[in-house]
Amino acid sequence: MNKRIRLWAFLGASQLIAARSHIFPTYLTPERGLVIMTARLLATAFAGFLVWIVVMADQGRLYDYIPDPTQYPGGDKICHFLLMGTMALLANLALRGKAVPFAGRRWFVGSVLVFLLVAAEEFSQIFVDGRNFDLVDLTADALGIVLLGNFGGKLAAKR
Repeated sequence: MNKRIRLWAFLGASQLIAARSHIFPTYLTPERGLVIMTARLLATAFAGFLVWIVVMADQGRLYDYIPDPTQYPGGDKICHFLLMGTMALLANLALRGKAVPFAGRRWFVGSVLVFLLVAAEEFSQIFVDGRNFDLVDLTADALGIVLLGNFGGKLAAKR
């Protein structure tokens, strides 16, 4: 998959996450409005950081800028867990804990969006020279999204 297409897909997704919260209006107090605006800003900034990571990794230049986590046992998987979990947490906060029912369970919209994008990015690595699909990476991503994303969704739903 073309790197430019992947970049635009991630940027579009971050805008979807930020804009999606306007679809379901609620009555906001000034404090709640500030919290939501801050969550949207953080989610968009963090999505941009993740796009930068993907682009640098695709170019083989990521470890010119950050330490290589694969030097430590499980370091790569911990990074997957934390990065994708943090993105899901911020997305769920930005979406105010919006959840939809599916298959007898309520799913946080931010977590679902993040997982779909992460899965697409992981599978797209099959087509990028120097990158490889890793099911264990996807599993670490999913665990982070479920655990940290649920925390963010429940926290936002309480507010």
